Amino acid sequence: MTDLIESTSEEVTAALDKFERGKAALYRPDGTMKYSEAEHNELLITLTERLHGVAERAHDAAEAEIATVQRLEEARHDDPVAHLSASELATANARALFVREDCEKLPLRELATRLRGIAAAGADKATAFVWSRYAGMRIDGEAERAAAGGGSLAGDDRAHVEAIRAEVVRLAALVAPDNGIPEAEAERRLKRAREAQRALHERVSAADGSQEALMTKMRARYSF
Repeated sequence: MTDLIESTSEEVTAALDKFERGKAALYRPDGTMKYSEAEHNELLITLTERLHGVAERAHDAAEAEIATVQRLEEARHDDPVAHLSASELATANARALFVREDCEKLPLRELATRLRGIAAAGADKATAFVWSRYAGMRIDGEAERAAAGGGSLAGDDRAHVEAIRAEVVRLAALVAPDNGIPEAEAERRLKRAREAQRALHERVSAADGSQEALMTKMRARYSF
């Protein structure tokens, strides 16, 4: 499925091709201008404005993606309690002590298995909330202890923690389906959008001459 960044990038590619062909048509085979200088400049300005219009849409698409991801990143830190009704919160509180005890004491492998079973069974929001909360605290604690010892989780422990983390995300989504975005996914999408903007600027500035004009200005400024 083509998204907005990809589709506008394709539009920019087509617009650049049209710009180059239009620009080439302003000259004779020997390189001289077909029209008077005033007409030539007017036609070139029109071509450039059309190119910039397409480029602006592509830039805005990347900006919209960045804004969306940043909003989702903020939502990731939202309080999940706000998504529970009074009765759901009361149920969660009633279960909290027992769930916390299991999350703290179960071996990592068994905890991962327990969480998979809870998620597969279609946990209600109260159940999903308490298990995601305390299982998340358990794996955070495991990582902190490993770091305090001068190392990091490895081998089976690391695999179990990653499995638990995946189930925590899955359960948290049952509490607040539209609440946030995984950190790795946010980083991937932000990187893609920013790289699209950078590539857009480089392609358009190289075509419309603004890059060369800037380099000429810099060479003049710093020449001795």
